[in-house]
Amino acid sequence: MKNIFFTFFTLINTFLISQDFTNNFSNPVKIPIILSGNFGEIRNNHFHSGIDIKTKGSSGIKIFAIQDGYISRIKVSPSGYGKAIYLNHSNGLTSVYGHLSKFTSKLDSFVNSYQYFNKTYSIDIFFNADDYVVKNGDLIGFSGNSGSSSAPHLHFEIRDTKSQKVLNPAIFGFNSKDTSPPVIKSIFIYPLNNNSKINFNNDTVKFDVIKISKNKYSLNSSEIFVSGKLGFGVETYDLLDFAPNLNGVYSIELFINSLSVYKHVMDEFEFNQTKYVNSFIDFNLKKKYSINSHKSFIDKNNRLDIYKKLINNGIGDFNSNSIYNIKYVIKDFNGNESSLNFDLISIQSQDTIQNYNYNFKCEVENIYQKSNLILKFKKNTFYNDINFKIDIISSSDESLSDFFKIHDENTPVHIPYQIKIELDSLNNKLKNKVVICSELNSSIDCYHSYWDNNFIISEVDVLGTFYATIDTVKPVIKEKLFKYDLSSNPLISFNISDHLSGIKKYDAYIDDKWVLFEYDKKNDLIKHFFDNKIQKGQHQLKIIVYDKVDNKSQVILDFIK
Repeated sequence: MKNIFFTFFTLINTFLISQDFTNNFSNPVKIPIILSGNFGEIRNNHFHSGIDIKTKGSSGIKIFAIQDGYISRIKVSPSGYGKAIYLNHSNGLTSVYGHLSKFTSKLDSFVNSYQYFNKTYSIDIFFNADDYVVKNGDLIGFSGNSGSSSAPHLHFEIRDTKSQKVLNPAIFGFNSKDTSPPVIKSIFIYPLNNNSKINFNNDTVKFDVIKISKNKYSLNSSEIFVSGKLGFGVETYDLLDFAPNLNGVYSIELFINSLSVYKHVMDEFEFNQTKYVNSFIDFNLKKKYSINSHKSFIDKNNRLDIYKKLINNGIGDFNSNSIYNIKYVIKDFNGNESSLNFDLISIQSQDTIQNYNYNFKCEVENIYQKSNLILKFKKNTFYNDINFKIDIISSSDESLSDFFKIHDENTPVHIPYQIKIELDSLNNKLKNKVVICSELNSSIDCYHSYWDNNFIISEVDVLGTFYATIDTVKPVIKEKLFKYDLSSNPLISFNISDHLSGIKKYDAYIDDKWVLFEYDKKNDLIKHFFDNKIQKGQHQLKIIVYDKVDNKSQVILDFIK
């Protein structure tokens, strides 16, 4: 049984953080802070590690240093945070600014030189404390939509410099006006073993809620009969002023008969714990219906440290003939609060059913072998013990192997596991073209694959249907913004894509000299901005693209400038 409480030290530490640093920071933008996303929100496979500041729907808003410090890191990537800058401050904190369109001209010049020297767009540079000193309010860059951003905004974080733990920026005063209490949409009650019943059935049940005042809710249901061990989940979100976005809530607390049995608070979390979001929510519900049910009980292998109170892991045990009162209290960071109250009628179950004898225990290594398939799962791969199963479907003309349906795609996997598929009688010339792929909802994903004798091997972090196939198709290069006469054009762009294994690398040359093309992975787009070094006259552009099994495409185009 876990029983975790806020310590006096933690309360004092949070108080000191907010007192010492809030007044020393300035805003990263000179426009009002309106958020499209807040700290700790549920995202695919991670918690949101910062806040998303709206930039009026456009790129180019000036971004400023929030405090004296120095540039400790600059990273440029076709995905993730895109163009990002990291500042270390003397108080032991690091501020992060992501999805930028560009840096200052001085920094851009340095980054550009570094990219040309290394002949790569993607870079990750770390600096010493005296390399690039900044003062509070110094211009450091401009907002944008680079990386995995879906619309222009500034992604902003506060981290503990030493541990790189991410901290809620609202603690330091970076917040949006919020006068509305959280919204509660529904609750879910989960049977946790074979003897658990909700209205005499052993299935998870959703209950809609009704709003009875500004911040008080009840269930839109008649009597609910329960027995056995049950867990609860709540679908909830918060609304901020001046924006329609559905944001995350700050804390959720569950009471059973006035006893607090569960509480979590979104003040901070470790980066290496962020994937536990798939245990924090009902992963199956999210995958099937895009519903975020915040579970108020924890799985056997959930090691998040956001939980401030847990009694019996948040699980209710309903085995007496009595009425139980259930209450949720949900808060946003500004202290707005909503509550949900309802009663459950507990009845003693007359049935005693033996619980599952699970064949995969989550806390140990598991190995599965069948036909020409071997699976190796490290300990702590799963959040709970599972009754693991495999289905095998005969191969097709498009595959080298059978199709292996590995358990259930709606079961989360915390760390990658190994797939080994044995393939015989394969032409050696084609071996380096073999990849392991998965099929999910008509989408195909391929994984880095390698050989060990007759086995093709991949490390994957999802369940679903997998198979081995050959990729001999070259990547595609399409002109996006290009013509022969480029005398008045400041840039050129192309779409690059690959139907199976994905893009591995690309290079571009003008008159046989390497030139920088920026890569926007989400849009399959590369683009080159002409500088003043290119002379007027006729030139030749060459673009070479490789996929992950080294199929190669090349285009050669003439142009005048």
